[in-house]
Amino acid sequence: AVADYRPADVATTKMKKREQGDSVSLALVRNPDVLEAIVAQRDAHTLVVGFKAETGDAVAEGTRMLREKRLDLVVANDVTAAGSEFGSDTDQVSFVSADGAERLPLLSKREVARRLVAKIAERLAS
Repeated sequence: AVADYRPADVATTKMKKREQGDSVSLALVRNPDVLEAIVAQRDAHTLVVGFKAETGDAVAEGTRMLREKRLDLVVANDVTAAGSEFGSDTDQVSFVSADGAERLPLLSKREVARRLVAKIAERLAS
């Protein structure tokens, strides 16, 4: 996933502890919104899917993202839920669309991908 922010300044050489002292401050700037750019350029037959890693109500945030970014589908994931943490081999996601939210059981990441491809194929066929 693309990060929301990036360092404002990039060091061209190693930052040495003896030169930095006991603390270092890092200024961040916002990255461009990739989904916004894709939605702005899409044609009528393009399906745009967003991914929402959330630490709260993933379905509510996925629904907000769907509406605000004008997406067709959001794969929403509460990364604090057991089995859905960053780095795990499994996920429990919800597919959020204008039709509502479809919560999937805890699945392997591969199976989540298979179901997402099937959902996209179903949407494109209609």
